[in-house]
Amino acid sequence: MDLLDRYILAVKQALPTDKQTEIGRELRANLQDEIDACAETLPPSSSKEAATEKVLQKYGHPQVTAQKFFPAPPLVKSEYMPFFKRVITHGAAALFVYSLLITLVSMLQDNSINPFRLMFQSLFIFLDNAAWMLLIVTSIFYFVGKSVNLVSWQHSSWTVRSLPNSSLLPIETSDTITDLITNSFLLLILWTPLWMEPAILDQQVFSLAPSAEYWRIILTVLCAQSLLQTLYRFTKSYWTKTIALAYLIDILVFAFASLLLAFTKPFLVFNEQATENEFISRLLEYTTTSGQYFFLSLACLLFVIAYFHYRKLKALS
Repeated sequence: MDLLDRYILAVKQALPTDKQTEIGRELRANLQDEIDACAETLPPSSSKEAATEKVLQKYGHPQVTAQKFFPAPPLVKSEYMPFFKRVITHGAAALFVYSLLITLVSMLQDNSINPFRLMFQSLFIFLDNAAWMLLIVTSIFYFVGKSVNLVSWQHSSWTVRSLPNSSLLPIETSDTITDLITNSFLLLILWTPLWMEPAILDQQVFSLAPSAEYWRIILTVLCAQSLLQTLYRFTKSYWTKTIALAYLIDILVFAFASLLLAFTKPFLVFNEQATENEFISRLLEYTTTSGQYFFLSLACLLFVIAYFHYRKLKALS
């Protein structure tokens, strides 16, 4: 079997059975013509095998040639890719929320608050399940896409009059997830007396001052409504004026709350056993003093974020 036959056989093996004969015949004709033309340009002393080798080397690997004649269907069609990316993005966000909830439940069971555990354990659970999610979503798009036009199904209710009046601004999933983690963790800290065992709670270095207990309710309400806004934004891909305005108000409310917290004294009280140690006592005194600057800095940061979000709201208008 000469080089040409071996090459055509290798190409046919990379093709579906029902296409091998037809494509093999067409490929042989094309190659034979090019080999004959190449042989005329070579010196008379060169053999036909040299011309064959030169042409086949130019064609490249048999699988590459087979793809040129009969491209293999992709797992996800190109017209489905925007929908596929959206499903993957929202699926990843939902999976991360699930990972966060699992971690929070385990922390409640262990009676401990640890931001590093919250971050790394949630990330580990997410990565452990992300591969399965990607495999399942890709398989659904591959098999369902063979019989159903997913693009037509997704946009079945679309009309020309539904076109937006202004440019679309996407909602960043990373920002939404950050808001979700922040509000969930703050709620967890605010209500440690409900889920932490009394013996462990008594060992905490500081707690909310009795005169500032009303802040527990205020911050809970703020975090709860912010959490609901965050969950709602997970269902949307682009900002609307209503969603953007609600988010702007949410930021401003937290900014003013931070200003009030900066001038609320005392906001925290410290465990008597902790203050018996001179070094810890000085550290706690410094913490009390710097707490005011922390809330003032947080308020300034939130006002800056609110300003940039206001510009985004104006762009939507």
